[in-house]
Amino acid sequence: MARRLLIASLAGGVVLFFWGFAWYAAIPLHENSMKTFSNADDMASALATGTDGHGVYYYPSTHEEMAKKPFALVIYDPGGSPSMTPFMVKGFVGNLIAAAIVSLMLLTVVDPAASIGKRIGFVVAVYLTAAALCRIPDASWWHFPNSYLLLEVIFLAVGGVLVGAVTAMLTMPIADSSEPVDDASAS
Repeated sequence: MARRLLIASLAGGVVLFFWGFAWYAAIPLHENSMKTFSNADDMASALATGTDGHGVYYYPSTHEEMAKKPFALVIYDPGGSPSMTPFMVKGFVGNLIAAAIVSLMLLTVVDPAASIGKRIGFVVAVYLTAAALCRIPDASWWHFPNSYLLLEVIFLAVGGVLVGAVTAMLTMPIADSSEPVDDASAS
């Protein structure tokens, strides 16, 4: 079981990594849901003077003000990102962990006799549960536009299908070749 878990986790992690690359770098769907500031230099100056460094900031800071003022959520890193390598490494590690979790679940929770379709469906259900637990509340609390939320849920659902297909196939029970074949049932 350990070998199948390792192989499925690695294969699933690689598939998720390349799916994430395709989704965010090659498919231009987020162009309309993730926007840039029209006055980027002014915003950079305001963030540099109005923050305490790297962090997540929101405006306004009280519920009373939120009823009267515009809302903003900003992730600010004054050091910038000179290299994509650390982000890619963290992303890949996260993908490996996610693939390992669903692989372990397929090996220990899902009925070994379940069809490949049911196994993939199980993984998609896990990914949609993650969307319901994480993305939907984030969209509600942090005012994400519906277009952004929809794209994130689609990203997770398709990722679930892709990692589900790979991990479901690689965690399928292996027939024990040491058992003799019954010639009568083979014909």
